[in-house]
Amino acid sequence: MSRRSLLRALGAGGAGAALAGCGVPAAYVGPEERAGRDSSATERTLHFANWPLYIDTDDDDESKRPTLDAFS
Repeated sequence: MSRRSLLRALGAGGAGAALAGCGVPAAYVGPEERAGRDSSATERTLHFANWPLYIDTDDDDESKRPTLDAFS
């Protein structure tokens, strides 16, 4: 077996392994399982997540967030 035929066989095997995942069907989640529990009538808390330092800060006070204050 030559080096060229070995590399060709490895390339074909790698391509076959890469294409093997293409035939897997997508996971299906029914419409009744897609939404979370609605607790808006009893719980009045908003949890906000964002990148650090992405929301603007007040020029005078770094602990104030004008965008979040305007939202609430």
